[in-house]
Amino acid sequence: MKKAIVTLNIGQQYQNSWRNICRKGWQAYCERHDFDLINLDKRLDSSERANKRSPAWQKLLILSQDWSDKYDRIVWVDSDIIVNPAAPSIVDGIPDEKIGCIDEAAYPTLKDHNSIMVSGRIQPSSGDAGVFHTCVGLPAAPHIIQTGVMALSPKHHRELFEHVYNIYEDAGGDRYYEMRFLSHEVQKAAAQHWIDPRFNALLIWLALADIVKTGRQPTNKLEMGYFLMEQFFRNFFIHFGGHHDWMSIVGFMG
Repeated sequence: MKKAIVTLNIGQQYQNSWRNICRKGWQAYCERHDFDLINLDKRLDSSERANKRSPAWQKLLILSQDWSDKYDRIVWVDSDIIVNPAAPSIVDGIPDEKIGCIDEAAYPTLKDHNSIMVSGRIQPSSGDAGVFHTCVGLPAAPHIIQTGVMALSPKHHRELFEHVYNIYEDAGGDRYYEMRFLSHEVQKAAAQHWIDPRFNALLIWLALADIVKTGRQPTNKLEMGYFLMEQFFRNFFIHFGGHHDWMSIVGFMG
């Protein structure tokens, strides 16, 4: 099986962050499991429409490139993720026609997720699966497809991704960009296959779950560093979700 891990970094700041903090772990993981590593440094679509919306939409075009067809599996990984090189292969056990992903509406566990929602620390539009979709005019859905890590097949999923890219637009400054729309369409197609959530370990949810359980939160960088190190060794792919300040604390892990 020919496979690749693909990410996108636009701008010197993001390129430097990925190279200095993340790349070493990604390369070790790719060498261990025989993945090609593709780091894109410019938009795949340079049209006026593409330039007016977030680069996050560009992930929807990675199955449509000249190089895409040579791969049986392409794994999209957001660039603000640190990879544990000891992690197993993410594509093992995923049917060819399915998209390997996690359900953010049940993360870290369904019980923890519900406790966080009840605490009021996350808005329903970010954590309630129904509201997550209906707040932008989509039908309610039972799950939230987290699009930061996805195991894909160019053969089976190119048309679906191009469809989402072509018919939807950013929803008025919404920081979830393509995620709500892709989550809807993947579930509409019943294309999801749940993978081990450790492959997309969302630190904001892990931190909130810990706060709800213990009643306290880290008060300095040292305490935060201990928490992040613990999560690194417990999980496979650590997703910082835009918290680059957290990434700088654990730069040595990359």
